[in-house]
Amino acid sequence: MRCRGTCERLTFTVADLTSDDGWPEAVADCDYVLHVASPFPPDDPEHEEDVIVPARDGTLRVLRAARDAGIRRVVLTSSFAAVGYGHGTLDREFTEEDWTNLDGRGITAYVKSKGARRTRCMGFHKQRRPSDRAHGHQPGRHLRARLQ
Repeated sequence: MRCRGTCERLTFTVADLTSDDGWPEAVADCDYVLHVASPFPPDDPEHEEDVIVPARDGTLRVLRAARDAGIRRVVLTSSFAAVGYGHGTLDREFTEEDWTNLDGRGITAYVKSKGARRTRCMGFHKQRRPSDRAHGHQPGRHLRARLQ
């Protein structure tokens, strides 16, 4: 990867959403954590828990590691699947109060995993101090420059 300026300080670490191993090392000496990983199978799995469990429990692993390391802010990226499914037709804009209706028609394991992940994250942060910082981001589309 070619880098200029502050990009030279950018590092990548591998940690597995299904294992506690490696998370302390992954967040060591960091101020911020961007959690952008979640299982995204090309087809619905035979067992929906194969997608839901790593998404839900992996998010909790990230949040715990960040808490234990004193991380200043965690950004969790999600997707429109966390917000926009199971409602039928809506004639209004979505707001931060909207979440996917997991009992709606056509809800896939991936969409359920986003709901489970959100619920786990919200439960974790309700137990924390108001000064703790986490930010959720549910984009409809990501537009970004490529890393070269």
